[in-house]
Amino acid sequence: MLNLYRPADLAAFGLGVVPTFRSPHVTLVFAHLETGLAALRRAPHEAWSNPYHET
Repeated sequence: MLNLYRPADLAAFGLGVVPTFRSPHVTLVFAHLETGLAALRRAPHEAWSNPYHET
């Protein structure tokens, strides 16, 4: 499963978004793991099936 987020939505939930210079990838930054993961779960996103994931 791929969760796709808009950078502005992540920033609105207190997550730092740092470009990796390899678009469209970014690094997410947060001070505390549990708080950051909770914010990530609450932030608006789209869930897509990953066609390249092998089970």
